[in-house]
Amino acid sequence: MPHYTRDQYVAIINDFYTFLTKMYIADSALKHPPEGGWPNITPENCSGFGKNEFVVDLLKHLPYIQGGQDNDVDIYYKCNVLDYSTVTPEQFSGTWIKIGEIAASTDEPIPAHTVVIAEGHESGGVDLLLDTEKGTIIEEIIRHRRGGEWDVMEYFGNLKRKYEGLQTFHIPGTETIQEVPDIFNEDETATPEKGPVREDGFFFPTERDNRWIRHIYRSHGWPGPEYRRDECMEAIIRYKAMREGSLIPSAGLL
Repeated sequence: MPHYTRDQYVAIINDFYTFLTKMYIADSALKHPPEGGWPNITPENCSGFGKNEFVVDLLKHLPYIQGGQDNDVDIYYKCNVLDYSTVTPEQFSGTWIKIGEIAASTDEPIPAHTVVIAEGHESGGVDLLLDTEKGTIIEEIIRHRRGGEWDVMEYFGNLKRKYEGLQTFHIPGTETIQEVPDIFNEDETATPEKGPVREDGFFFPTERDNRWIRHIYRSHGWPGPEYRRDECMEAIIRYKAMREGSLIPSAGLL
């Protein structure tokens, strides 16, 4: 028996995806199913998928984020929403659509009531599996380990709080979402120190880059209602371009 109803799962996941459009994902990237659900997701088309009736019906009614291989639609660290609304019957029966399940750290097969909703890429990327019977999200870290298991509502609520507090944040044009656990002693009102970036290292982003990018988010109103998403993304893109020239911009340029 599923822990949550189909509509409860849809509401929880839709709430999180909608939150991400407020922060950095384009509104147009969030796709909602037509009345009756996605037409390609049917019991017949999913007969070779190995998932139970509840999971198939849930996938039929979930929202999705398109452009999963683009850097600016990651929802977590090297983690893209798996868009089932575009999957063909042949793909449902093949191995490609199940690639996220291969990363599972258990030797047991992934059960019919558990499904990958977001897929990691490269080492350290995060697969998100939804166990519909237990009502949990399972994190699988590619080429590493199982990251943990949490109630689905708790998981996405905690992730939202990380984004709101800029412990986790997005850098446009960069493949990853950064996670910075040690920011709580940071002066949120202070402009980061100016100076050459190269003293911090040659790889982007350095700790100083992270401080600057969090500063840019805050200076554009995040996480308040006055937050200016598009202007913020443009400012971070300008910062990144300047960073590649090894210059730290002044606050006036942001």
